[in-house]
This record gives sequence, structure tokens and C-alpha cells, in this order.
Amino acid sequence: MPKFDSAKITAINARELVEELIIDGEGILTTYENKLSKNYLSEFKNILKYIEYAANGNSLPKTKLRKYGNSNGTTEYEFKSDHLRVWAIQLPSKKLVVYGGYKNSQDADERIFKAKTKQYLETVKEIDNGKKRINKK
Repeated sequence: MPKFDSAKITAINARELVEELIIDGEGILTTYENKLSKNYLSEFKNILKYIEYAANGNSLPKTKLRKYGNSNGTTEYEFKSDHLRVWAIQLPSKKLVVYGGYKNSQDADERIFKAKTKQYLETVKEIDNGKKRINKK
């Protein structure tokens, strides 16, 4: 079972906290950025601005942000540029960036995002249930 954590995305300064998912010590967004070629870095920075804009309570056009719900009861976000995609979920106190990918592999990347989200939420639920048991004793 992977170990999950999260860390604030320092490049985003917004009213709402925005964090990246960390799996086994590796930040999802940091790893994604490091793998991008120089051609995509400006698009990546634009996506960070879109995330910041949304985290400040502003609306974005559908060409930049797709917002939808899922079976886990969370709101999911797909931030878009010409070639890049970044997926995040809404948690009670923050947005959590879960995965980054490309437009040309969007279907496969979205499946990975959903699987990581499900695994993360199940882990958080187990931890929350464990805390509740501890608190009752």
C-alpha cells in the first residue's frame, strides 16, 4: 500500500489551500513538472495560474476547467491547456492535485487519476475511522 501525504504548492497563492498529492515521498505535480519538456513549461505555468484563479473563487471557461462529481462524493477538476491536463479533487479544506498528463493520452491519464483518487480516499477514510476508534476509548 503506498504511503500518501500532501504538501502546499508554493507557486500558488490563493485564499483556498492547494496541495499536491505525495505518494511514497514523491510529489505528483513536482514529478510531472520535472518530466515536461521545455516546450510545455509555459503551458504548465498557465495551468498553475488557472488553479490559483479557481482557488480564489473565480470561474474559468470550459476550455480551461472541467468540473464534475464522481462516485466517491468529491468534486473533480480537470485543468486544461492546449497539450496538458492536471486533475485535482476538492476536499473539505483544500484542493488536492492528484495527477498530471497530456491531452493526447487524456483517457488513460484520467483512468490513472481516478484510480489514485479512489486509493487516496480509501486510505484517508481508514485513517479517519482509526482515529474515531482511538477517540472513543
